[in-house]
Parts: sequence; C-alpha cells; structure tokens
Amino acid sequence: MKRRGFAPLCTLLLLALPASLRPQSNLAPVPGEGPSASSVPAFAGELRKVEASLRATPHTVQGITALEQNLPGSWSVAASDGHYEVSAAPLRDLLAAAARDPSARAAKIEQARQWVAELESEADQYDSLSGTPDSQPRSQLDSILSQREFNYVHKTSATEWLQQKIGEWLERIIGSLFARIARHPIGVRAFFWILLIGAVAFLAVALFRFWLRRSGMEEWKPPRTFARLKTWQEWLRAAKEAASRGDFREAVHSAYWGGIARLEDLQLVPSDRTRTPREYVRFFSAQEHSSMLPSADPKASLAAITARLERTWYGRGQAGPSDFQDSLQELEALGCQLR
Repeated sequence: MKRRGFAPLCTLLLLALPASLRPQSNLAPVPGEGPSASSVPAFAGELRKVEASLRATPHTVQGITALEQNLPGSWSVAASDGHYEVSAAPLRDLLAAAARDPSARAAKIEQARQWVAELESEADQYDSLSGTPDSQPRSQLDSILSQREFNYVHKTSATEWLQQKIGEWLERIIGSLFARIARHPIGVRAFFWILLIGAVAFLAVALFRFWLRRSGMEEWKPPRTFARLKTWQEWLRAAKEAASRGDFREAVHSAYWGGIARLEDLQLVPSDRTRTPREYVRFFSAQEHSSMLPSADPKASLAAITARLERTWYGRGQAGPSDFQDSLQELEALGCQLR
C-alpha cells in the first residue's frame, strides 16, 4: 500500500487559509537532512505545545507578541519519504492580525489554534500510516483473491485478446454504418425493406429445401408391402421341425408367423411385415371376419398366440411342449389345416 506523503497533507491544509496568509514556499522536499530536522512525532509534539500556549496566552498585545517571537520561521521535518520544511508564516500572520485588531483578536487566535490543531492531526495521521507495514495489506489482498469466486479470473490469452479486438472492430463498423444510415430517412426505409425481403427469402428457401428433402425421403421409402418369404404351410413345417428337436421357443415363433401368413392369405390383415405383433392384433380386432374362420372367437386366438410369442421369444421366457400344442390349436382356429 502506498503511503500518503506528508507534504501533500500540509499543502492541502495551507490552501484552506486565505491567500494573504499562505506561505510563499511550495513545501518541496529539501535534499538532505539538516542538523536540526525533527521526526514526525517530535514535530507533532511541538505543535501540541504551540496549541497549549495559544490556549494559555492572555489576549493582550504583549502576550501575543511574546508567543509570536517564540515561533520558529519554519519547522524542519524528516519524514520516511523525504525531508520537508513546514513554514510557520500562516500562524505568524494570524497572530500579527490579532495583535493589530482588538475587536477580532479572539477570532484570530481561535483561527490560529485551529490551524495548529489541524496540522497536528495531519502529522499524527501520517505517523500512524507510515508505521503500517506494507506486508499486512498485501496479505489481506492475497487472502481475498484466493477465495472461490476469484478462481475463474485468469490472464487473457492471445486468442481471447484477438477475439476481443475483432469484436470491438466489428462493433465500431456496424455502429458507424447504422449512424450513417440514421442520418438519411430514405436510407433507413430502404435498409428496413432489404432486411424484410432477405428474411422472407431465407424462410422461403428453408421451406423449399425442407419440402424437397421430405419428397426425396418419400421416394426412397421402402414399400409397405412385399412378398412373403414363406407360406403358412412352410411356417407350420418349420414349427414342427423345431419342436421335434426340442427348440420350443423357435416352434412357438414359427407357429405365430404361420398364423399371420394364413390371415394374409385370407386378406384379413395387410401383407406388411413391418408391423408389430400388437399392431396385427389391433388391426384384426377391428375387422368383421367371423364367417371366414372356423373359430367362434378368432380375435382371442390371435391375442393368445401373440402374447405367447411376446413371452417366449421377445421376453426370453421358457417354452415347453404345452406351449407348442396351444399354439397349434390357435393356428387351427385361425384357419390353418393341420392335417
């Protein structure tokens, strides 16, 4: 922390006096220290003695003259930041004015006492500040900067500095452009219409590209229907072969697709293998087909074989001979001739 100089404090105090009472010296530091230079505490002690004398001196011409004669021409002060000469001329002028004018004597002596008291206060403050070590404020500052909220403060890198400069340059260019446009009403209207037309054109191009992309996706979308790889008879044969070798999960799986293939043959469900088993159930349940199938409730049969497929095939559940036999009964209910 930088210490306050003693000379600026004295200078501010003397500037508060009337122009006629200010000393002619500028209180500049004097090179070297004279033999009679006093320290700042000693100077403050001398000022206290002068103030006490001002309080005790009777308000007579003789007492004031004696006090004035005891004052030095200036005080030589050796401070930590230099050597200064503090003139006593303002105090002498106040005492001389008090001796000349009896009507203003008390006021002038009080002004002299206040001048000494203020100078004494400044000397005491300078002495207390000069005794404060610089390491204490530095340690306090380091403690504050080490807190969490200052962790993200870092030195600006070259890239960040360049980005900041480019941003400031663009801001100046754009600001200058808008300032020039604002001076011309016709230019403002033209600029507004240009922005509006540009925004509309941008939206039109974006919509056109969206529609073009969507139409292209529709063209390349695979057809909803495609030829079946197996007939329901082939699915049934594959189910029986899987059951004969003990793979009842595969047998239930093949039996289910045999039933779906049979319903596709009867055109009771669409020939679309992209549908999920549940979608087949919902579509089949919404149709009227009781007269085309031998079972009185084919909807329940399709729901049952679908639930078994989901449990054993997709749910990785266990399947046994009873599951396969139940699937065959439901296939028969869906129109598959097992014999």
